[in-house]
Amino acid sequence: MALIGFPPLIILDAPTIGMDLKSKRKFWNIIITVRSMGSTVLVATKYLNECDALCSQMAIMVNSEFRCIGSSQYLKNKFSPGYTLVIRSFNPLQ
Repeated sequence: MALIGFPPLIILDAPTIGMDLKSKRKFWNIIITVRSMGSTVLVATKYLNECDALCSQMAIMVNSEFRCIGSSQYLKNKFSPGYTLVIRSFNPLQ
């Protein structure tokens, strides 16, 4: 319903809760298409993969206050400690 008439601003609150993966991907494709046609889409979600798929900018809110705004990569670099994978060869015969 929110997409009827191609409005300039679309606000969605947790739009994919309860969707199966196939339906979720179809919905994402629709939102990407609408965004490419010039609409601004505001999505409230707790899923980072959904933000990565749909958003060019993200904001983190804590107690109704914006704490950080930026691109997905910026927020990951700022708040994620990252992971280090160490691979060692193992020869049980030595």
